Amino acid sequence: MTRIPSIHKLNLEGVPPQIQTAGGTVALGNITNFPILNGLACYSLILKPNGVREPPWHPNAAELDYVLGGRARMIILSPGCSVDTFEVGPGEVVFIPPAFFHYIEKPDSVNNMHMAIFFGNASPQNIDISGGLSANSHEVLSATFDLPPTYFSKLPRFERELFVVAGGG
Repeated sequence: MTRIPSIHKLNLEGVPPQIQTAGGTVALGNITNFPILNGLACYSLILKPNGVREPPWHPNAAELDYVLGGRARMIILSPGCSVDTFEVGPGEVVFIPPAFFHYIEKPDSVNNMHMAIFFGNASPQNIDISGGLSANSHEVLSATFDLPPTYFSKLPRFERELFVVAGGG
């Protein structure tokens, strides 16, 4: 039987990961490789044992996460400063409203976690904590967090966001 390609289908697992670190991988599906996905984007996120999706927020997009395999711990901070921490497993869905600071960690040292992540924007803005902290002066961070500027001189400064890191848990 001859397979006819469909504009409605993308093998996201066949997309080479754009991010590959010791903590995991991320493959992106968007209008570039899936033209019918107008106004939306999706990721395949695999966190290795003790991997962490560094804390981001997306000012222009809601996020819907679906766990395909393994378990993860989710931490979601609302703009009103409430914190929700919980674990998720296969078949469970998590919704993160736009501009809610959050992160995903793989707290055990044995299994991978695989998640499909969907965004309500074709180009979701991604502000990660490493990039956010590195982009501000020690004085701005001092005023924001009510800590002395010298406190922030101890933190590493990154030229780009880390996105997925190893060593959580």
